[in-house]
Amino acid sequence: VIMIRDGVEVEHTDSKTIASQSAATLLDDCKSTAKQQLRSDDAEDAASILDNLAACVQRGIAQEIEKANEEIAFQATVRKDMAALVENYTCADETVNTTEAKRTEWWDD
Repeated sequence: VIMIRDGVEVEHTDSKTIASQSAATLLDDCKSTAKQQLRSDDAEDAASILDNLAACVQRGIAQEIEKANEEIAFQATVRKDMAALVENYTCADETVNTTEAKRTEWWDD
């Protein structure tokens, strides 16, 4: 049973939603900077402003990719650490009481 009381906002997020929001924020920030450049008294030419916009987006994307790579590395480390713990539990002591295997498979090298 899930009860949602008045005044509570429910928001479902997944990786696509998070990526979309992050991209929208990045683009909005870069567009805002470009608009300020257009409005300034010493407005640069359009090509220069477009170059600055592209550089802004490129920096933002590079930062997002770096964050994603750090998260992937962290998760890989956690999985490997957990695997070592589980392997020691299940394989180190062959006399440990376990449930009957549903199937056993052998792979050839």
